[in-house]
Amino acid sequence: MNRPEASKVLREILGECDGSLLMSCVSLLPVAPAKAGASSFELQINCSLDAYLRKCIICVIEKHKLAMKELGNAVVVIYQPRT
Repeated sequence: MNRPEASKVLREILGECDGSLLMSCVSLLPVAPAKAGASSFELQINCSLDAYLRKCIICVIEKHKLAMKELGNAVVVIYQPRT
């Protein structure tokens, strides 16, 4: 996803979670050019998810046709899946 789309997705996630998502850090990281387009980014959010928050995030990422992976129990990565 590009930078403006990543910002939009983050705003929608925060709105959907209605103040329940407690984040310690949010990063926008470039994806290697071999994996995606020249200006492609992934959104990395440092937070702990429970079932409610996971459902809120999934609702937003499905709307934008994105994917999510959890690294450990404190980092959520949202990215554009390869087609």
